[in-house]
Amino acid sequence: MKQLPLDLKNQTPLCSFDNYIAGENQAVLQQIHNIIAGEPPHLFYLWGESGTGKSHLLQATYQAVLATGKTAIYLPLKQLLNYSCDIFEELGTLDLLCIDDVQEIAGKGDWEYALFGLFNQLIDKQIPLLITGNQPVIALQFGLQDLVSRLVWGGVFQLTPLVPADKYKLIQQHAQHLGLSLPTKVANYLLKICHNGDNMQSLIDCLQYLDDATLSEKRRLTIPFLQSHLKQL
Repeated sequence: MKQLPLDLKNQTPLCSFDNYIAGENQAVLQQIHNIIAGEPPHLFYLWGESGTGKSHLLQATYQAVLATGKTAIYLPLKQLLNYSCDIFEELGTLDLLCIDDVQEIAGKGDWEYALFGLFNQLIDKQIPLLITGNQPVIALQFGLQDLVSRLVWGGVFQLTPLVPADKYKLIQQHAQHLGLSLPTKVANYLLKICHNGDNMQSLIDCLQYLDDATLSEKRRLTIPFLQSHLKQL
């Protein structure tokens, strides 16, 4: 298979099933484990709002398959639109393919036809294909209706946003990874004031900023410190 010269910044072992907080998405997580084990459906469409963990799950799946010695590729379409749709070529020998943010190519005819051709190739060979989008397939406004029909052939699941208790677990887990002490009162305050509390990526970005700020200023993370940096959050 041709080597793809892609700069995929989101391919990181930090995203794993061990550090994924499933919350009410246990059924989705189990289905992904079934796919990794070789069980049908071989086509899986996962959708949800930004920050609900779609990319995390795809990257965790990609890492898990690689760890078994099989071949897999993770394609984050938001990062790849400056490339040619030829990146979909010669992927028919993989053991699994993960495509993130398929809404990015909606209305782009050359990309749609290229993806449709790849679908057919993978389906014929029963190669698992996991795809994410930010909306139900019907709302993505693809011009190629055959592509729409392919996307709903297999399993279709929606990710449910985390409840507050699970959000708390996630930010504490990420703070521990950063080596950042996050007192309970500060964590609860951060969850309360974060402008986009349903978007877990925004919370993680806040933690990264606060970790950098505490290191730079050599201060502990407290509510007054957090309040003093609200304009930057």
